[in-house]
Amino acid sequence: MEIFFLIVILAVVLPRLKNVSTPKKFTDCGAKYYAPQLKTAASAAHLFTDDKNLNQKMLLAGLVGVGGAAMAVLMLCVLLFQAGNEAWLLYSVPSAIEYVAGLAEFGLLTAVFGKVSRIGFKWLERMKNYKLYREIINVQEMCPLADIARASGRSVETVRQDLKDMVQRGYFPFGFVDEDSGCFYANNTVWRLQNPERAKKQDEQSQRKKRTTKKTAQKKQEPVSDSEEFLKEMKRQLADIDNEEIREKAQDIYNQAEGIFAWVKAHPDCDDDVRRFCDYYLPTTIKLLKTYNEVEPHAASSEVAAGIQKEVSGVLDPVTAAFHNLLDNLLKDTAMDISVEVSALESVFNQDGLAQDQIKVPVKK
Repeated sequence: MEIFFLIVILAVVLPRLKNVSTPKKFTDCGAKYYAPQLKTAASAAHLFTDDKNLNQKMLLAGLVGVGGAAMAVLMLCVLLFQAGNEAWLLYSVPSAIEYVAGLAEFGLLTAVFGKVSRIGFKWLERMKNYKLYREIINVQEMCPLADIARASGRSVETVRQDLKDMVQRGYFPFGFVDEDSGCFYANNTVWRLQNPERAKKQDEQSQRKKRTTKKTAQKKQEPVSDSEEFLKEMKRQLADIDNEEIREKAQDIYNQAEGIFAWVKAHPDCDDDVRRFCDYYLPTTIKLLKTYNEVEPHAASSEVAAGIQKEVSGVLDPVTAAFHNLLDNLLKDTAMDISVEVSALESVFNQDGLAQDQIKVPVKK
């Protein structure tokens, strides 16, 4: 029975009690915490602004603390009673094991109820502190930590830590501690109005962080990330082709693909231009070469196999031309950029009176 009671407490009561006593934490606090998620903040705000609701929670927290302490004391008394009353019954190893197991059981129950009591009293203390700080801050949008400390009779550091903890736990869902000014802002909108430059910097930092995260995610999905595998597979298929003419065509395709990958690796801004090449053109080409090699043993005796090889052979020339054109298009884009740079450089030289001979850079058309 005691074991069942212990399992229920550990598996059901403690987790629920902890969730109730410690609301969902916000991801940030302090001066950085300038723009909370409004839905989360609004859902947390109603838990603490209603005095009736707050008083009910304080009463519940007190009952949990006192009840847990009473049960812990009771379990400790039972433990001590059994330890003294059953010690004389030890006459064999099994009886000693049973004796120790009984003591361990009540010892564990004592510790569990002690934990419940601690959660209850900490919960009660936190809500008392919240009520005190809320009364001091009242309707002020900004309050120096020194004033709160003076009114509460506590040190500034204690007040700072208490308020940060409460912000994280949602007791002041729209507030935060500003370390630079040493003030507590009950509303981050007021802080942003009073500190426009800092708010702007934090907005920029937030945007940079989002962009960095986005770039990292995109980098993981780079179209050339599997280039080595593609080229290795093409080499394997090339080695298996017996027909010299087909092998030469396939080798030309391989060379074009290798050139495309090399260019994109050196110019990552071209990624989007070769996405379809990596996602469809090249994998399909490799699949065709693989099929060509798979039907090779049957080509002499089967018209179907010979037809497959003929069809694959016929598509290799268009594939070569398409890959060649793709590489040329990549180079043309760079040529256009270079042409613009050269024109700009010539203009600057002319403006500064430094031009002597015209700078000419051949551009492939």
